[in-house]
Amino acid sequence: MKLEIYPIRGDYTIVLAKALVGDPRLKYRKEVEYSSHHGKISPTDRRVLEQLQFQLNLSSEETLEIERGSATYQEHLKRLQKYK
Repeated sequence: MKLEIYPIRGDYTIVLAKALVGDPRLKYRKEVEYSSHHGKISPTDRRVLEQLQFQLNLSSEETLEIERGSATYQEHLKRLQKYK
C-alpha cells in the first residue's frame, strides 16, 4: 500500500516524525524510561545511566533535562491511572 495525499489547494507537507536515527538524547531517554520504577531510579540503574551518559557524550544538563521530562511523564501516567 502506498500513502498518497491529494490536496485540493496549495502544497501540503505532513511531518510524521522529527527524531534523528541514532539520536543520543532519544537513546538516553529510552533507557531512563526503562530504568525508572515509579518515578525513581535505583542506585544500580543510576550507575548504568552514568555510563551511558559518558558513552553518548551527553552533558549533565542534557541528561538532567531528559530525566526531569521522564519523571513528569511518569507522574502523568500515575494521574491517568488514578483517573481510571
